Parts: sequence; C-alpha cells; structure tokens
Amino acid sequence: MVFTSLDFVLFFAILFPLQRLLSGPARVWLLLSASYLFYGWWDWRFLGLILFSSLVDYGCGLAMESRRFITRRTLILIISLVVNLGTLMVFKYFNFFINSLTASLHAMEMGALADRFFHYQTLNIILPAGISFYTFQSLSYTIDIYRREMKPTRSLPNFLLYVSFFPQLVAGPIERAKELLPQIEAPTRARLQDIREGLLLTLVGFFKKIVIADNMAIIVDTLFAEPERGAGAILIAGYAFAIQIYCDFSGYTDIARGVARMMGYRLRLNFNLPYMAATPQSFWRRWHMSLSTWFRDYVYIPLGGSRSGRWRTSFNLMATMLLCGLWHGADWRFVVWGGYHGLLLMLTQGLQRLLGQPLPDSLDRHPASWLGVFVTFHLVCIGWVLFRSEDLGHFLHIANIFATTPLSQGITPGLLLTFASLTLPLMVFQVVQHTSSLTLWNDWSPTLRVAGGMALLGLILFMGPAEKPDFIYFQF
Repeated sequence: MVFTSLDFVLFFAILFPLQRLLSGPARVWLLLSASYLFYGWWDWRFLGLILFSSLVDYGCGLAMESRRFITRRTLILIISLVVNLGTLMVFKYFNFFINSLTASLHAMEMGALADRFFHYQTLNIILPAGISFYTFQSLSYTIDIYRREMKPTRSLPNFLLYVSFFPQLVAGPIERAKELLPQIEAPTRARLQDIREGLLLTLVGFFKKIVIADNMAIIVDTLFAEPERGAGAILIAGYAFAIQIYCDFSGYTDIARGVARMMGYRLRLNFNLPYMAATPQSFWRRWHMSLSTWFRDYVYIPLGGSRSGRWRTSFNLMATMLLCGLWHGADWRFVVWGGYHGLLLMLTQGLQRLLGQPLPDSLDRHPASWLGVFVTFHLVCIGWVLFRSEDLGHFLHIANIFATTPLSQGITPGLLLTFASLTLPLMVFQVVQHTSSLTLWNDWSPTLRVAGGMALLGLILFMGPAEKPDFIYFQF
C-alpha cells in the first residue's frame, strides 16, 4: 500500500477512529493487524518473511536474558545476525554476487568454469519491499540487548508491532527499540494538538512528494535518458535529482511521522535540512539520520571509530560507507557511491587537521559557511548523478558528455522555468526553516494553520502529475 494512493487514504480513515476507541492489548492487536494488512497489500507472501525474522529476534532477545543461555549470549547474537543478514543476502544480494563472480571469471578468461558452475545459480525472486529497513530495525534490537543497553520485551504482539509498525515499515525512519517499544507498551492518547500537528506534517510530506518530487521526476527521467542533450542539461539533471530524491524521501518521512503523531506515537527525525550542511560530515548527520546513526553505532564505532589513529579511522570510515552504499542496492554503482562519500569524509577530516580547527557545520553568517554549503552541495550532487545512473557505464557516458560539451548546451528557457518554479519556493522555505524551526507552522495562529493546510491540499490535488511514481526508497 502506498501513502499517495486512495487505498491508503481509505485505510487510514477507517483505522484512525478505531484505534482511538481501543486501548491496551486490543489496540496493539488492531495496529498489528493493520500493519500486516498494509505490508501484505503488495504481496501477501512476504508476510511470512517479516514474521519469521521477527520471531527469530524475539526469541533471541529472550534467550540472551535467560539464565539457561547466559553463557551463550554471543552465539545467540550470531544466530540473529546470520538469520537477518542471511535473509537479506538471499533476497537482495545473492544474484548480485553470483553475477559479479561470473563476470570476474570471464574477465580472467575462465568463462568455461563460470558457465559450468554458476550459469543456473541465480534466483528468480522479487525483492520484498522495505526488507533493508525492517531487517536493520529488528537487528538493532538484539544487538542492544547483547550490549545490555535494554531488556527484552516479554510481549510478542508488542515486538511484532515494533518491527512492522506501518507508518515507517517500508522506508523508515529506522527506529530503535529503546525509543519505539516503550511507546507501544505504554501508549499515550493523541491530543488535539498532536492530531493537528501530525496532519500538517502529513500534508507537507504529500506536498513534497506529489507536487515537487513527482513533477521533478519528469525532468530527471527525460534528461538522464538523453544525456546527449549536452552539459547544461546534465547539470540541470543533477540538480533536479538532488531535489527529487530529497523531497521524495523526506516527504515519505514527513508522512510517516505525521500519521504516527496523529495516533500518539513519535518517530525520530530523519532529515534536518541536509542541503544546508557545510561539510560532507554534516550532510550525513542531517541526511537519512536513522540510517547514518545505525551505521555509526553498529559498524563504525565497533570497528574502532576514531580511537585508533589516523589511518585506522580512515579505514573505518571507508568500510562503513562502502557497506552503506551496498545497503542501498545490489549494484556496483551504489558501492562506488558509498566509496565516493567515504573519500569525501576522509578528505574533510584531513582538511580539518591541516587547518587545525573544525570547519563550519551549516549555513550561518560567516562567509566560510556559505562557501562550505556551496561546495558540499555540489559534491553531493556529483554523487547523486552516480546514484541515479543506470549503471557505471551510463555514469561514465554522462561524465564524458559533461566534460566535452559546452555548459550552455541543452538548457532551454522552458526547462529552466519548470526547474526554477519547483526549486525556488522550496529553497526559500528551507532557509526560513533554518533560521526558525523545522516545524514552524506549529507556531502559526489557528487561522493561518487552517489556511496553510487548505492551500497545501489544493496544490496536492491539482498540481500533481497524472502518473505518480512510487517512492524512490521502496526499492531498497
């Protein structure tokens, strides 16, 4: 089920009053059933997969606190890791590694060996929606119990709801059990203020997705399919995709947080004006924050973080970002994209050591911060072109055209007008958010909030394109 579909509107219109009438275990069972219905709307067969993963981690959590298995905590954690990462490997990465190995053997003139052993080894399977998100969310639970940072829950329905809570199930934010489980175990009834603020946040998310991201997708799809238009068109394509993916993904998060807020649950902030970041480090502290902190806490710090010297820190950064790239998709362009950002983080640390002082974090009155934001944004956009390309060959083709054609080639007045009409209002609004509050509309008068909400609803209904593509991060 997709947030932007009529199915979801009807689904939530029925669920919202029902969940307000219930409390305790009955409410948990209602939300759990609704979450499984929401997920099974795509393909009911994958319900068994998320249930299996949840049951394994629920059992592992209890086993690690059991006196019978107190000396085997590490083995139990390994079981959780193997089941979760093994499931992810089979459904998301098996074909990728087999195809990569086959290509490598052919490159080494060992094609006969590759054809003999791997020709029929790929799997004809569909990638379950959101598998990377709920796998990491469930896995963080067992790791935190292993670290003795939390106690396991005894309630199976509560844990199943934690893993499958429908607002953030398919594309995050990736919640931690320490934050979401207590809200499930002792929920608070949403106040009128929560409903009002959640509704406005949801409308903002719909506006970002339908009005900005979906309209920008038309520009992006056209220009990336025809890079021969010239360097100017490629430049606009890079900018356009930066806006599209931000509004698409942060729009999903806004809807998820808004819908949860209307039911009395608070999900974590996932985006904090990332294009206001003045360094690559700051960008990753602001972009997809639930994923970047997941990799920080469960990969980077366990590897040693920045505690083991300059070269080991660089290795830890690169290893973490390569894994982050691979998490985004089973394709070498995502691995290279992760490595590119790892290199940017390493160079930023080196520059700070050379200057002997930290760089500006975000946009402020100091001229250096403006330069930092400008440079960081364009470095990120280079990565987005790689991210959006069909494969590495397509990216190299785009890069070659960009380097060999005039920067003015491919830019037309109509293209500029369409791009500017979608981008400039967003830029102005984000600057206002940066100087005041991310949810500045919560401080408006009741009359202004109603007028703003009605204006957003009108724009959503009348300015969205006829074809509404899925959220970009559904594929991950």
